[in-house]
Amino acid sequence: MRGWFVGGMVGLLVMQGMVAQSVAGPVADAAYAGMSEARKALIAYVDAKEKNEQNRYLDEMRNASARVDLLVRQHGTALQEFNSVWSAFKATRDGEIIPLTKAGKHNEAKQLAGGVQADRLANMLKILSRVPQ
Repeated sequence: MRGWFVGGMVGLLVMQGMVAQSVAGPVADAAYAGMSEARKALIAYVDAKEKNEQNRYLDEMRNASARVDLLVRQHGTALQEFNSVWSAFKATRDGEIIPLTKAGKHNEAKQLAGGVQADRLANMLKILSRVPQ
């Protein structure tokens, strides 16, 4: 498991602070904000044990993801490369991490979230830093 995930929210905040300077332009900024919110909600969801708490984080995750999806539809050309990674991120989240968490397999879900998903997050941040204003 990667140290980034082990650091939990502190690791996420550090990563956000380091990258926020390199993301430029309103489209990239909005995509970054939605993606970060969806990621934070996912981390909280995997850690949550109570059903009500999990549902709250699922709602937050879906709302943030919907905002990113809308941006992708509105700015398809500028976000085409980003969308290919974003789509894979969502597919793993929705098809593997969420079902594992629902089944009570929190450690397996954390490993996935801290592995390939962390790599995808880093890749999306790099891509967003290149999106033209």
